[in-house]
Amino acid sequence: WNVMSTEVMAGQLGMATPYHDLVGKSDAELQAEFADYAALGVSWIRTDFYWGMIQPTKIGAYNWAKLDLIVDTAAKYGIEVIGLLCGKPAWTSAGFASADDAVAFGAFAAALAERYKDKVDYWEILNETNINGIPAANYTRMLKAAYSAIKAVDPTDFVITGGLSPVPTSTNGMWSAVSYLQEMYAAGAKGYFDAIGFHPYGW
Repeated sequence: WNVMSTEVMAGQLGMATPYHDLVGKSDAELQAEFADYAALGVSWIRTDFYWGMIQPTKIGAYNWAKLDLIVDTAAKYGIEVIGLLCGKPAWTSAGFASADDAVAFGAFAAALAERYKDKVDYWEILNETNINGIPAANYTRMLKAAYSAIKAVDPTDFVITGGLSPVPTSTNGMWSAVSYLQEMYAAGAKGYFDAIGFHPYGW
């Protein structure tokens, strides 16, 4: 048989670990998990920065405690964080239809970028919005607000559009990835991201 040798290239291995899988651990378990990542050669972790959990009320204070622990632990092990801004607060409108939602989201993004200015440089703006009932025009408004806010804090930070679900055709309240991206461009998304997020899973 043929044996193929493999080599791990620096910066090529990452983990997409849900927030709840991290905060549900004890401090010792969290440290052990990140130690395992480092031993495996993991350079990146993508995890959820839940808007609704960090800012449960529109005018209330941000709750950073659990997120601080994750970010600080990643930094301890030299692992870059991709902060996925996600989670819809109960006080926002359906489908982020209100312009006020974008204003609040921009403020949230600015607060994140400021708090983690020296620890998080990569941001993904919402998740699979093309299957979550958020029209492309509404999403683009949220994207523009977040991008502008993050870049105002640190112009070198890297902003990724929310990973699109690979829906092949638009049906049953979902948009295909291609048509959704086309609608984003039509709504003025160009110039408000550094990379496009896409989830290349089978459908």
